[in-house]
Amino acid sequence: MILRLLVCVLLYFATSMLGSEDLWAESWNLPLRLDSNSMKINFSLDSTWHTVQGEAKNPSGLLRLVSTKGNGILAATLTIRSNALDTNNENRDSKMRRVMESAEYPFISISAPSIIPSCKESEVTIDHSCSYESRGTITIRNVSRPIVLRGKLVRNGAGGLTVSGESSLDWSLFGVHDPSILVARVDRIVSITFEITIPPSR
Repeated sequence: MILRLLVCVLLYFATSMLGSEDLWAESWNLPLRLDSNSMKINFSLDSTWHTVQGEAKNPSGLLRLVSTKGNGILAATLTIRSNALDTNNENRDSKMRRVMESAEYPFISISAPSIIPSCKESEVTIDHSCSYESRGTITIRNVSRPIVLRGKLVRNGAGGLTVSGESSLDWSLFGVHDPSILVARVDRIVSITFEITIPPSR
């Protein structure tokens, strides 16, 4: 009897300690194939004349659950076609594809192997977000560099979750040709924002 009671107590404490982490597995509808319906990626960079705003059209990827225990909760892989970077200016986009050599290097890839939420799943509501940080790798023109993604998770109105975030990179570190001209300089730092919408679990 005493042994049975002891086992029940141990199970209770184990469940209490792990329950907050297991809730992530119950609420995230994963794995999720990412496309233009579930993911938006935008970018911007300054130039002499104005700030250039753009969008990565038709991105793809996968968001999956790595573990419900410890720090490694989620992992994401994203793929962008370099010729699908769109700034709503045909001449500028054509030049951007030339300096990035899109024909030879058609893909930009981002790997985020560990997205680490800073709070319990139960704390994520429509009104209360949870921050996270992920250190990963971005590959452009077959050159890979570390990238840090920071953002927040929030419950959306449909009952699912929205993962938003931001980062930045120096395009000159990837061997991209400088598109600047004498009267207009292009800043080397590109700011990136993204948003992933995860539907509610079935």
